[in-house]
Amino acid sequence: MVEVMPENWGAMRIFLAMDTQWRRAGMAGVATGLDYAALPVVAAALALALDADLLARLRIAEGAALVAMAR
Repeated sequence: MVEVMPENWGAMRIFLAMDTQWRRAGMAGVATGLDYAALPVVAAALALALDADLLARLRIAEGAALVAMAR
């Protein structure tokens, strides 16, 4: 189980909903980041206002995931 601070819950909801939206590169299909083109659609579907703060929190989760996937 992972504890999520209340102020990060919106970013985590979007992060989890974007699980099929990873951009991949090369023959090995290495994840390079989330496909931000899908982000407004996902945020709207979750009834979340996509603002700079939410995007910054999402990018932190994305960065941590990229580090974990690179291991």
